[in-house]
Amino acid sequence: MRAIWLVLDVGREEYDRVLEWQHGLVSMRQEGLARDTIILVEHPPVITVGKDGHKENFAGLPSKPHFVERGGDVTYHGPGQLVAYFVFNLSRRGRDLHQFMNNIQEGIIRALANYKVDAKRGEEYTGVWVGEKKIASIGVAVKQLDYFSWRGDQCEYEFV
Repeated sequence: MRAIWLVLDVGREEYDRVLEWQHGLVSMRQEGLARDTIILVEHPPVITVGKDGHKENFAGLPSKPHFVERGGDVTYHGPGQLVAYFVFNLSRRGRDLHQFMNNIQEGIIRALANYKVDAKRGEEYTGVWVGEKKIASIGVAVKQLDYFSWRGDQCEYEFV
């Protein structure tokens, strides 16, 4: 069975507004009122700090960072960076968050291969790497066992 994703390409949008959309979509998805959805967005400059954020990595910034629900440390989002937020029901995918993240990484690696970019999974850290440089970060916030919101394998999708 092939899954159908809804992909929302929203262009450039403020971080807080997109976070509100994610929370709304998670609630709708939990109630069966929305499909699995990916939000594609570019943010104006913003710094987020995950649950594992180290104060020394964000102390002294010129603006206050956004403290977020995902794991990880400090992340900069800004113009020219594509961010993909997934709001998915994992019960249809075996409830295996680790495998789902591996599928996301594999999808990124395959997409980059289409552009002749040789990428690989990180050996120690989650994400996709080109040589010694990270090209894609992955942060996850689990809402319930079945749902999460964030940043696939042979799935159909439609753009709205």
